[in-house]
Amino acid sequence: MRTIAIHTSKGGVGKTTLSVNLAYEIARLGNKVLIIDLDDQGNSSLYLGVNQADDLDKAKTLDEFNRILEEFKNRKEIIDFISADIYSKNFQYKDYIQERSPFNNYLNSSASNIRIDVIPSSYRTTEEIDRLTSRVGRMGNVAMLLKKALKKFDNEYDYVILDTSPNITPATLNGLYAARYLIIPTQLEYFSVYGVSSVVREIERGVHEEMGGQQARVLGIVPMMTEPLRGRGKASASKIKINNFAKQLLERAQLGTKLLPEIKRTKSFSDASEKRLPLRVFVEQKSESKRTNSEKEAVEQLSNLTEEIISRIDQDESRRGN
Repeated sequence: MRTIAIHTSKGGVGKTTLSVNLAYEIARLGNKVLIIDLDDQGNSSLYLGVNQADDLDKAKTLDEFNRILEEFKNRKEIIDFISADIYSKNFQYKDYIQERSPFNNYLNSSASNIRIDVIPSSYRTTEEIDRLTSRVGRMGNVAMLLKKALKKFDNEYDYVILDTSPNITPATLNGLYAARYLIIPTQLEYFSVYGVSSVVREIERGVHEEMGGQQARVLGIVPMMTEPLRGRGKASASKIKINNFAKQLLERAQLGTKLLPEIKRTKSFSDASEKRLPLRVFVEQKSESKRTNSEKEAVEQLSNLTEEIISRIDQDESRRGN
């Protein structure tokens, strides 16, 4: 079971979009994938259609919106999975999994091993994990709870994608410690790249000293929203210059070899997420004549990225003798 955390120290770089679309691309290649949403904003859960997104969209007042959120108290989600007594005879990991993501409607339904399941998150994650931390006592103990719980899956999934918060919260630490591999999405801008260097240093020396070291390998850095402008004006030239400067910063920090295939900026990503569709499906639902070159390119980029990620994991496991 290959566990991959998607983490960045800066919000707004397309982390959730990458997590969800990567999960879909991996699943369509013949894999059973579990997404664990560790971000209290629950964006992956919303995108995957397991957080009552349709009802929230239709809410006309704040009271209606809050009533829907209150319903999350009656379901099991990631905070309950982390805090459960996994050694109890009554513990059943399947109780925490949502299997009804609409994404599965677009996969090969005749193959039971090709699907995407979700352990969702919501506002409850931060509220209740703080109480859990105070009860357990040591941050290191709390951070290892997910890693221990995942052992109960007994290779039920081929891949587990952990979508983390940009902030180093107890929930984020659970994801980083449970993961065997780490992918860092970033924009090629100065502050974003600087943040990447900080994250890599923290991961490679151990996210938290109390955790006894971090086993995750930094699989690669995904440049996001790159080179979107095709004009000849100063704005286009300036953007390309910033991208090139950011790449040089990564090289100086000896992170250039960790670069994964880039994802260029395109409106199709936001359009697909608004309709809660995998990008590939969003594009393929259009007639051939209405598909733009940038949309076709975006699908190809996701495919190339997925293949490279799987290839790097294959190589790593071969070296480790797995």
